[in-house]
Amino acid sequence: MLLTDPGREKVKKFCKDKGIKYLDPRVKKPKDFINSAVDKFRNPGECEFNLLYINWSYRDFPSNSFLEAWSLMTNEINGILIHPELAIEIGISPEAFEKITAIIVYTESLEGLMFGDLRYIWQRCGAGPRFRMWVLDEKLRKAEREDRSNILFYSTGMNPSDGLTQMAMADFKSVNNEERAEAERLGKELVTIIGENMKLK
Repeated sequence: MLLTDPGREKVKKFCKDKGIKYLDPRVKKPKDFINSAVDKFRNPGECEFNLLYINWSYRDFPSNSFLEAWSLMTNEINGILIHPELAIEIGISPEAFEKITAIIVYTESLEGLMFGDLRYIWQRCGAGPRFRMWVLDEKLRKAEREDRSNILFYSTGMNPSDGLTQMAMADFKSVNNEERAEAERLGKELVTIIGENMKLK
């Protein structure tokens, strides 16, 4: 979730006051991936597709870490693939929306990539397989979702995914009911602060 500058400071202060380890969302990382692809891709011709695959390395969420990138890109409020004006504001090239057909975000270890063993991205770890695909071409995305087209499914084995509006990724090490209740209360407070300080389109 993109925050205003004062909002980011409020979230950091809340976390510091409550003893919560805070990590900034890595907004610049998807920007760098996308702009690098723009430099390499040409505008796709008829029956041509430019697919950008992003392997999202994790910090504290090894199984579902790709959801960090997915929410930054596809949340309804200020996702950078849904609101091009916000993408451009943070430095993403406007050409991205012309050159890139779809972006696939996934999480896979270096060992899996080295040996071509990608079976673990299909594991369901509470949030479905460890990948998502967003089709930037709205007409094609709608056609694929309504089964009026299956060209991307045959090319990738994937259907376009739903967007994700996720305020924060949080992990509380709770061992009893009292600690779980406190973690839930803190989580709700954090979501409220984020909701009041989101960058709007």
